[in-house]
Amino acid sequence: MASRVRKLIKEQREFADQQVQVLRGAPGTLVRRAAAKSARTVKALKKPVRVATRAGVRLTSLSQHTLESLLELQLEVITSVLTSAAAQLERVSRSRSLRGAVGGQAEELRAARDRIAADLGRVLDILTRAGRGVRAVAEDAYENAVGPAAEAEAPVRRRRKAAKRAVRKVARGK
Repeated sequence: MASRVRKLIKEQREFADQQVQVLRGAPGTLVRRAAAKSARTVKALKKPVRVATRAGVRLTSLSQHTLESLLELQLEVITSVLTSAAAQLERVSRSRSLRGAVGGQAEELRAARDRIAADLGRVLDILTRAGRGVRAVAEDAYENAVGPAAEAEAPVRRRRKAAKRAVRKVARGK
């Protein structure tokens, strides 16, 4: 076992010596090749870095616009709620009876429900626009970095064939 280990170490040392001789013989060539390869790699990074930076700027702008739209909507919702609450309180303060105070509540609840539904619709519109914007940025970045994306064909759906049933052979008695 020890002789095998020694033999292996000797072979590895001889191989390393050969590699050293090769590297000593052509260090300038190897260094020039490595430098040229590194230069090509660095040059190739320009385009992807530019694409990523531009996509980041567009995404930042898109997110800022989306947040601005959501905050404006929030301001409108809060203003509307406060105005409605103030109007209800004024109505209650002017009423002469409990019936008069509670009388307009059903209409107010319907109006509030409709307002909430409309506000949710606006939120969905804002988020849908943002999603489409993100998709456009991603598609443009992909096309600029990799090349135009091939149009994806609709997957061909094949109909399943009905499973064939095994036909039993009936032995006829004679």
